[in-house]
Amino acid sequence: MVLNTEKGQEFGWVVRQPWSLVLAQPEVDPSTTVVRKGTAPDFGRWQQLKETESDALQLARAKARELQLSMKIVATHYTFDRSRIIVTFGAEGGSISGHYCASWEPPCDAG
Repeated sequence: MVLNTEKGQEFGWVVRQPWSLVLAQPEVDPSTTVVRKGTAPDFGRWQQLKETESDALQLARAKARELQLSMKIVATHYTFDRSRIIVTFGAEGGSISGHYCASWEPPCDAG
C-alpha cells in the first residue's frame, strides 16, 4: 500500500487478512491516508530505497566520526517519495537520543 503520512509518502503492506472488508480510512491516525494499492514497481522502488538507506547510514556515521560527535547513528529512513530522510541517533551515556529530519520543505516534527 502507498500511504500519505505527516512526514511524506510511505510504502507498506497488509500483514494479515481482514476478518471483514469495510471501505473506510483508519480512525487511529487521521493524518495517514491510503493513496492506493502498491504495485510491483512500488515494491522495487522500496527495495532501492532500503539500499540507499544503507549508504546514507554509512555516510552519516562517517560524518559523525569526522566531526568528532559523541553520538551513535542507529538508523536512517527515507520516506517513500524521498522528500525526507530521518536519521535516528543516540549519544553517549544515553542522555540524548532522537531523530533528525532533513527535508526539502519547512522543518519537520520528529515527534
